[in-house]
Amino acid sequence: MYNMCAEHVATETGTGLLWHAVDANGNALCARIFSAAPTPDGACDREGYCSSCMNAVADAVRSSAAADPRAPVGGGHPHGQ
Repeated sequence: MYNMCAEHVATETGTGLLWHAVDANGNALCARIFSAAPTPDGACDREGYCSSCMNAVADAVRSSAAADPRAPVGGGHPHGQ
């Protein structure tokens, strides 16, 4: 399981947050170095997800599923029901 941290970014319309997946050491999976800071509700115009981080998470999930063929993939019920 990964944690998520948001990076403040400039957008065409003002400010935004770009969400990154981070490992147990707090490093972004995309290897980008950033300082995450809390943002008050409504303080940004736009939010998005880092495609490199999301691809890394998807690859890890696929690898885990391939290693354990009993593991549900794509939101299946954990007990096969």
